[in-house]
Amino acid sequence: MEGWIRIYRKIQNHWLWKQKRKFSQFEAWISLLFKANHKDTKIMFEGKVIELKKGSFITSEVKLSDEWNWSRDTVRKFLKILQKEKMINKITTTKYTSISIENWELYQFSQQQNRQQNRQQSIQVVDSTLDTDNNDNNNIYYLSLFNKYKEQISGKKFSEKIKAIGECKKEKQYSLLNLEQQEKLFMELMSLK
Repeated sequence: MEGWIRIYRKIQNHWLWKQKRKFSQFEAWISLLFKANHKDTKIMFEGKVIELKKGSFITSEVKLSDEWNWSRDTVRKFLKILQKEKMINKITTTKYTSISIENWELYQFSQQQNRQQNRQQSIQVVDSTLDTDNNDNNNIYYLSLFNKYKEQISGKKFSEKIKAIGECKKEKQYSLLNLEQQEKLFMELMSLK
């Protein structure tokens, strides 16, 4: 399967999510993604203003333990694994734990992608016939990027893959691909062993 799905934070209000259960590691990871701020913000915590960057949030091991139905020790070990894999950055104080999702933007359906998708849909409505020369160029860009980045990704850890794909997304050729090709490239690069 390929492509993105958007999962709104509201899903946490659904009875399936609220069901009391022991979370899997995957559910715990999704839970962390849900908690992360989608933009830079400031919060008041015990009389002090704390600035939080997008992709970060304040919590505690006790709160996570309760939500995930895990022991505090299991939560601590899981967060250490995520930190070692460079999926999160964690700072713990005596009063709270600050967690930042590494490469947060890769998990987002950005405004640029949204605009590009809308633009693609508009183009398809106006003219459903595709220019074969443009498709040929896009295929060349796609293959060029895939071949360039597969060398950097093959056999790497998850965090290294994410970092390399982030670099790939900065390439000019990447911006020339349509949304479907960008998603396909992302999925193929992520699936490399």
